[in-house]
Amino acid sequence: MFFRLLDLTIYNAYVMRKSLHGMKPFLDFKMNLIRQLIDSTGGVKPKPPHPTLSARIRDGVEIPERLTARHFPGKGSKRACHVCSKRRTVFTCKDCNIPLCVVPCFEKYHSQLNYK
Repeated sequence: MFFRLLDLTIYNAYVMRKSLHGMKPFLDFKMNLIRQLIDSTGGVKPKPPHPTLSARIRDGVEIPERLTARHFPGKGSKRACHVCSKRRTVFTCKDCNIPLCVVPCFEKYHSQLNYK
């Protein structure tokens, strides 16, 4: 229902503008409107450059984002595990881009402030 009303509103704006100024086809009008809306809102917000930066401060202690956000393992090139440094692993945290053994290092890194 909402999208139907939105479409009708956009079409009515097109008809009014067309009667005053003469216009290109409706699709061009709609694409121009979409571009203007995206430009006026600043577009897509970029992801923070360092996902391990502090997410919040609790009792004067910075809590890293790795302890508060949801992170998932992925595969990458074989590198030394960031936590145990004993093994080489192909698994990484997709968000942190840090090599981690799936068990137990991934959980340890994302649940303990002092993981080493």
